[in-house]
Amino acid sequence: MLIASQVATVITRLHAKVAEYRALSRSRRALRYLSDATLRDIGVTRQQAMAQASLPFWRKSQPAQQVVKAKPKAKQSQTLEVSK
Repeated sequence: MLIASQVATVITRLHAKVAEYRALSRSRRALRYLSDATLRDIGVTRQQAMAQASLPFWRKSQPAQQVVKAKPKAKQSQTLEVSK
């Protein structure tokens, strides 16, 4: 039956979404308890971690480039050739 198959699909998607939300909630809760040293290791400040931890489980997190400040690229040294 087409209806039974559609219901099964909806239930499967709903189950996956609930699992995703639970995992996100656990991860955000865990951020609150990481040490400053651990946060430094992953390149996140305490303020950024707390901002992520305070988001509701249904809200997508900010893109990584907004959450973690990108380190400036080192200037490439130019090699000059001297002709004789």
